[in-house]
Amino acid sequence: MEDFSTNPIYLEIRKKFLESSESNRATLLALISGCLDHFPQPLKSPYLGTNREIDFSFVKKYENLPTHPQPASDVLNGAINFFQRSILWHSPQALQNITPPPLLEAVAVSTIANLYNLNLLWDYVSAGVQEAEQQIVRQISRLAGWTGDSDGVFTYGGKGCLTYAIRIGLNRCCPQATKEGINGIAPVVITTKFNHYIIESVCAWLGIGKDACVRVKTHADETIDLNDFKNTLNRVLSEKKPIACIILSGGSTINLNIDRVDSVRNIIEEICSHFKLSYKPFIYFDTVVSWPWLFYKDYDFEKNEIEIPKEILPRIKKVVELLRTAEYADAIGTDFHKIGFAPYNNSAFFVKNKAELHSVVSDASIIRERGVFGNNFLQHHTIEHSRSAAPVMAAWTILQSLGVQGFRMYLAQMMIVGDVFRNILPKYGFELLNPQSLCYASVYYPIPPQGPKNFNEMYDGQVKDTNYATQYIYELSKYFSLGGNGSFDAVDVGFLKNLSKSKLGADMSALRIFPMSPHITTKEADHLAHQLGEMKEKFDREFTYIKSDAPEVVHK
Repeated sequence: MEDFSTNPIYLEIRKKFLESSESNRATLLALISGCLDHFPQPLKSPYLGTNREIDFSFVKKYENLPTHPQPASDVLNGAINFFQRSILWHSPQALQNITPPPLLEAVAVSTIANLYNLNLLWDYVSAGVQEAEQQIVRQISRLAGWTGDSDGVFTYGGKGCLTYAIRIGLNRCCPQATKEGINGIAPVVITTKFNHYIIESVCAWLGIGKDACVRVKTHADETIDLNDFKNTLNRVLSEKKPIACIILSGGSTINLNIDRVDSVRNIIEEICSHFKLSYKPFIYFDTVVSWPWLFYKDYDFEKNEIEIPKEILPRIKKVVELLRTAEYADAIGTDFHKIGFAPYNNSAFFVKNKAELHSVVSDASIIRERGVFGNNFLQHHTIEHSRSAAPVMAAWTILQSLGVQGFRMYLAQMMIVGDVFRNILPKYGFELLNPQSLCYASVYYPIPPQGPKNFNEMYDGQVKDTNYATQYIYELSKYFSLGGNGSFDAVDVGFLKNLSKSKLGADMSALRIFPMSPHITTKEADHLAHQLGEMKEKFDREFTYIKSDAPEVVHK
């Protein structure tokens, strides 16, 4: 039977793949280079290609699937249009959110992992990448202070980490859950009002319902109110409700508020003993943002080897002190796609007792010991059946490339730069809303020309006043992104529509400054801060309020 090997169309198809001899490796490099050459190198802009709104009408051209294979250049020229106005996270002018510029080595090794299409479900089809994952588990476990048999898996994000934590916790409080499902009184998940808003969603996905999430009070610094936690624990157990998981803050994106796990653990021990509980609720310490501060765990703050400024040092020291309590947690999470310089998405879940992960969907407690090469299957205890090797290799490369000192110096630099904005922007009518923050992100209420005159006044104001302020802040953020309509350099800042609610329930908005680029210096930050102030002054003279159409933007 004759095949298609000499068919002209099929010959074109074959050219789109790596040759069996790999003689066309250079083709991949040329394709990447061609994509990059599509855009001019940015000059003083935080955007790829343009800072204007994009006209996506070009998509109509591709609505119908092509009949025949298309030239690579034509396809990529079309595909690259979707990237117009991408935020350039490596730009000092990209101050919008906690998104890192990916490390070039991480991008390179991720590309190789994708080229050879490794799948972590089985070591036979993922070469040695399972070993790299296990090495990272050991490294992060040591940073957490765990000395036992821990384990971990890379997953699709912080939501994945929360899903693992609650699901494992269900096995503790409802041992029959894997086989029979949830019978009787539905279990609850206890967290605080400032912890991630996605927890209710995870509860819904796991079938225990959004109402299963019980949120306790916090102090002014956003940390857990231990008295209310104790009262909540007593109430829940008095109602005979199983507790699937207790989720503690390991540090939020804006303020890095961190709950002390040891204090919570002590209360749990006391209450569980009183109720003669047959299990201990699972404690997940949500460190997806703060985990890089663990690299300071063994830092000699007295000696201060890398000469961190004295204004910054106490804040870093306090974060480390609080993170040391991770040793009392049952699990932690890391987002390498936040302050870990990995391409999206790249998160990992780590559990102190490997048996709890290995048994997550088993009827009995088991430990899957690693065997000879070709006999290691991970899909038995991972949410995803198939998992890319790219995130693991990106994380491994980042840890090896930057090392402990690299992470330390980066964090210190961002703290130094963040303080430049904090010191300058208030002089231009930006009210600093988080002076107590342990992080380097700063949040501001840019005072509108017609008030409210401060954030507290907006809280007490009428809805029309709050709407006016929200629209002003939204329009100001767009004005910054356009460089004051061309009079200044474009700057991308974060618009937070619903930072909090007013007394009458209206959204209270603010702006966020979150430096992430390793290229930003104090000189650059000083220039940008003054420029933002001057743009605000110019904007205030021009602003006219028409209506409120600011988009919904969740800040947490």
